[in-house]
Amino acid sequence: MLELRELNGLLLKHAPSGATDKPVYPSRVGRFAVVEPLASGGMARLFLAREAEPVHPGEAQAVPPAWVLKFVHSHLSSRRTERELLDEAQLTLGFAHPNVVSSIDSGEVAGVAYLAMPFVPGAALDRLIEVGHVTEPIRAGLLLRSLVDALRGLHALHELHDEAGPLAVVHRDVSPPNVLVGLDGVARICDLGLALSRLRRSTGEPGAVQGKFGYLAPEQVQCLPVDRRADVFSAGVIAWELVAGRRLHRPGNHASTLLEVVERDAPLLSTVVNCPVELERAVRAALARNPDERTATAKDLADALLETSRGSAFELGSQEELAIEVQRVAPIVLSAHPK
Repeated sequence: MLELRELNGLLLKHAPSGATDKPVYPSRVGRFAVVEPLASGGMARLFLAREAEPVHPGEAQAVPPAWVLKFVHSHLSSRRTERELLDEAQLTLGFAHPNVVSSIDSGEVAGVAYLAMPFVPGAALDRLIEVGHVTEPIRAGLLLRSLVDALRGLHALHELHDEAGPLAVVHRDVSPPNVLVGLDGVARICDLGLALSRLRRSTGEPGAVQGKFGYLAPEQVQCLPVDRRADVFSAGVIAWELVAGRRLHRPGNHASTLLEVVERDAPLLSTVVNCPVELERAVRAALARNPDERTATAKDLADALLETSRGSAFELGSQEELAIEVQRVAPIVLSAHPK
C-alpha cells in the first residue's frame, strides 16, 4: 500500500508545467505552512500544506496532517472572485460526510483569500478511467462503485439546510475530475467552485455556460434555472460512460456537444454494450432532458445503479476491492497523466 508521504512525492514530482514557479501566495496561512504547489486549474491553484505547529503543543507528530489550500489565480483575483471562494468554503464549513471533501477553514491573509480542505491521497475518477490506456483497466463495476459513493455525498449536499430551511445546493460541475477516489477506496465529491445555493445565488460571469460541457444538463446549457436534478443528469452521463466504456460526447467540439445535449437523447446503452435492461433504464431515466421526467434525486440514482447492476458484469464491487485497484494504479496515473 502506498504511504501518504510516497504519494505526496509523486504528486509534487509530476506537478503541471508552471506549477513549480515561485508562488505569489503567503508561505504561512493561519495554522498552515504552504509546502509545495500541487495543481493548477482554470480559476484556482492548489497547494499542499502542513500544520505549521503540532495540534497539541508538546506532542510530536511523525507525519503532520496534510491539507490542500486553494487560492484564486493572482491574475484573476478580484473582490468578486475572492468573495466567491469564501462563499464556496462556507457551503461545507464544519460539514462532515464520508463522501464529501468539505472545507475545514477559510479566511484572508495579506489580502489573499484561501480555502483549506483535507488532502485525500488517491486519484480523480477521470484519471482512473484513463489508466486503461497505460495498464490493465479497472473493472467497470468498481468504477460504478465510486460513482454511487459520490452520489451519496452529492445527495447529502443537496439536503443541506440551516435554521431558515433548505440551502438548495446545486453542484453544477458533477464530472469525473470532481469525483476523488482515495487510496481507501472511498469516493468523495469535491470542488464546489461553481455551486449555487440559497445563500450563493450566482458565481462566475452572468449568462455564461459554466461547467464541463460534456456533463452539463440541458437546462444548464440554456442558462435556465437549475435545481438538484441538473446534478443528477450530470451523474447520469458519468454512469452512461462507465457502462459504455467510452465518452458520450466527443471532446473538442464544444458547439456540437452543447447542441447534442439540448436536442438529442443519449444513445441506448444496449446499442453500445451488452448490459442489463434494468441498468439501461436506470441510466436513461437520469438522462431525461426534461427535468420533470428525470430521476428526482442523487440517492434515487445511487440506489437504482446498485440494484440494477446486481448479478451482471457491472455489479458494484466493494470499497475494499476498489482500494486495492486505486493503490495499484495511482502511481501510474500520476506519472502518465500529471494534473
